[in-house]
Amino acid sequence: MGVVNLLRSLSELVKSRKENKMDDESKSPEISYLIRVKPGRAGTDPNAPDWEVCELEDGVINNNADIYDNMTEAEAHQIAGMWRKKKEEAELSSSDAVN
Repeated sequence: MGVVNLLRSLSELVKSRKENKMDDESKSPEISYLIRVKPGRAGTDPNAPDWEVCELEDGVINNNADIYDNMTEAEAHQIAGMWRKKKEEAELSSSDAVN
């Protein structure tokens, strides 16, 4: 009986891990925005177009098309602020739809 119970426990563990993996894959990524100096630029003049805004998914840039560059520091902050606001509005409207 010991071997049968061990095999049953292993089977349940594998099934549980598969279910957890599927749950993780179905979660939406956490979107955030990073303002940074474009690589190779000085970033010493806030009015120079040395700045970029990157869209991050779970803290990682997944697509170079999600990097918007050649902005002043103020423009980068304005764009990132606008995107954060849009994200918050979308999250609020989707949570209202659920409730």
